[in-house]
This record gives sequence, structure tokens and C-alpha cells, in this order.
Amino acid sequence: MRSKSAPAIGATSIGIAVQGSSRSPDWNGEKRAGDNLYSDSVVALDPDTGKLKWYFQFTPHDVHDWDSVQVPVLADMPFRGKQRKLMLWANRNGFFYVLDRITGEYLSARPFVKQTWAKEIDAKGRPVRIPDTSPTRAGIEIWPGVTGGQNWYSPSFNPRATSPVGARGLMQLMPDVGRAIARSRGIRNLETERLYDPGLNIQLGTIHLAGLFRGNREVVHILAAYNAGESRVTRWLKKAGASDPEMFTERIPYVETRDYVRSVVRNRAFYRILYDW
Repeated sequence: MRSKSAPAIGATSIGIAVQGSSRSPDWNGEKRAGDNLYSDSVVALDPDTGKLKWYFQFTPHDVHDWDSVQVPVLADMPFRGKQRKLMLWANRNGFFYVLDRITGEYLSARPFVKQTWAKEIDAKGRPVRIPDTSPTRAGIEIWPGVTGGQNWYSPSFNPRATSPVGARGLMQLMPDVGRAIARSRGIRNLETERLYDPGLNIQLGTIHLAGLFRGNREVVHILAAYNAGESRVTRWLKKAGASDPEMFTERIPYVETRDYVRSVVRNRAFYRILYDW
């Protein structure tokens, strides 16, 4: 399996990875004892022989229908000081996993959405369940819900992404913006190439976005400023009717910025319906 803009899974030693769905009946765990191996799993096979190379099960004995059918992100990058071939997986069970895609070694897992079913993921990658979190006839509230922590768009990882207008890296920073933020943090003469460094790009991009939020503007204004620049948003806000968020969005003259704002606002509304923010 390939992820857009990412290397092949262990091209010389693994070749293919298969994701596992959940076992049936989905919520009646008493009818299927044990881990129900290979359900809710990623399984790596040798494409020439079909033999199992490795597997990792995210949710043993899943009783919440958190099947592991999301598209993983494949990345060659440093992890804890060592260059690794990684598989990054925002799982439906609410945890974000990091695996070594050559060996299947579990490296880390942290919650990326609200979750109330596991105390932690242990050193071997198994969840330590909170008691009394299985479905009952009377009903029980568990986070994430049946839709899972991640269920929609396929992700990708490309730290060298460059937009047609020159925005660079994971958070799509224009070089002049990146250099200005870097100077404010004591980093002088930032070379444009360094904006392709994932850690630095995320750090500078987060600072930039946080600064835009301090103005207490409408979310659509902040998103437009991040994508097109604050000076343009200031100019657009002078037009009649610009105080109305929907009117402002529809009058954005740049198609890319307008579609970006629409997409983020739409997805934000979806997640607000699904999750109690």
C-alpha cells in the first residue's frame, strides 16, 4: 500500500501491508473470546511468497467497531535521534501510533482525540483498558464513538511540499513569513531550505497561527490570513458586507484561499457535531 508523496512500505523486504477489519458481531465480544487476531491490525506480507513478515494489532478484542482501515502515512524521518522508516497511523480507537514499517516494532502511541476506554498503551503496544467500558444493553458512553477518532480523508506526509506560489513545508509557510517568525525567536538568516525541516516548520507555523488568533477575529478571517496573508485580509475587510463571515468567504477573490477556508470551516462543523468540544 502506498500513501501519496511517501516511499513504498519496506520496498526491498516487505512490499505490501494489509489492514484488518473488526470481527463480527461487532459489539458482542462474549461470542468471540480472545484477541481475535488480525482483526483491527496491520499485516505485512512478502509479495513474492505471501508469507507473514510482521503484524501489529491496535485494538485486541475490539467491541467498539474500531476497524483499522485508515490509510497510514509512510515517512522516512528521525525518531528519537535515529533515522527510521516509519508508519504513522491515526487509528479509529483514538490513538496515534508510530511503528517501524520494516520490522513492525511498536514505537509510540498517544491520544489525538478524546478517549475514555484505555488508561494507556503499554510498552508492547497493547491497550490497558479501563474497567467497565464494554457495550451493555443499558448503554454506555465511550469516546471515541462508533465513527472513531479518524474516519475520513486519507492523509499524506510530504515535508518538501511546495505550493505554486512558493509556500513550503508541512504548514505551507512563505519564506518571508518563516524568516520573520524565526527572527522573532532569535534565529537569524534562516535559509529557505530549512523550511523543509518538519520540526522547525511546524514550530514556526504554529507560532504564526497562534499570532493570528490573538487578534480575536472571526475564524474565516484567520484562515484567510494564514493562506493569503494578513495584508490582503485587511484589504478585503474594507468591502461592504465583509463583517458577515459567509459573505466574506464567498467574496474572497482567490479560488485556492476561498476553497481552503470553506473546507476547514466545513470539517470543523462536522467534528463539532461528532465530538463534544
